[in-house]
Amino acid sequence: SLPDDFFVQFDAIVASRLTVAEAKRISLTLQKAEEGKLFIVTDTFGFDGCAHLDFGSSHTYRRETGKDKLSDLLKIEPHIPMADMLDVPLAGVKGRWDKVVPPILVLQRLLMDYWGQNKNGQGEEKQQFVDFANGWLSSNNLPNDSDSLDLTKLADIARHPEVSPVCAVLGGMLGNEVIKALTGKGEPANNVMLFTGLDGGCRSFLINGEK
Repeated sequence: SLPDDFFVQFDAIVASRLTVAEAKRISLTLQKAEEGKLFIVTDTFGFDGCAHLDFGSSHTYRRETGKDKLSDLLKIEPHIPMADMLDVPLAGVKGRWDKVVPPILVLQRLLMDYWGQNKNGQGEEKQQFVDFANGWLSSNNLPNDSDSLDLTKLADIARHPEVSPVCAVLGGMLGNEVIKALTGKGEPANNVMLFTGLDGGCRSFLINGEK
């Protein structure tokens, strides 16, 4: 296990295959740093991908308002630390265009908890995953919608989730967010990015701080 002071030496951290507990530990460590740090937790699974982004409470940026024109310094509003994002019950997460929590967000959280339980490499049979997923959905008050969550297919994805082109595309988008963070130029994505590989669409989604 890496010590806490290992993480504060970086201006930006992009990590995948983390458990919720690991992500919260890094988040709480970075919150203690004097300077704002960018922390991204991202995963791809099949043709889809999801990323949680925390630019830090002190991060400021300038919005591009035209050719070679920038706004005055702005702060991210609202800013929700990563640890708090991960504590928000998914059943109540909604957006302006989302009457229910986006399935891609549900899948990432499900896989983060599943990988956390299976760090030792045990319990990778399909039915074991399906049983875990059903229990996880129930405990989080989320419906098992077979139209959007095919747990049998997801069991295969959970074992071998990464598809190279999806990783490359989402990685490029997140690389742009890192550049924004380091330069302070451009409005950052606040605070989740959802990528759908079948149509190549990527959009931001806000998890607010209401629990």
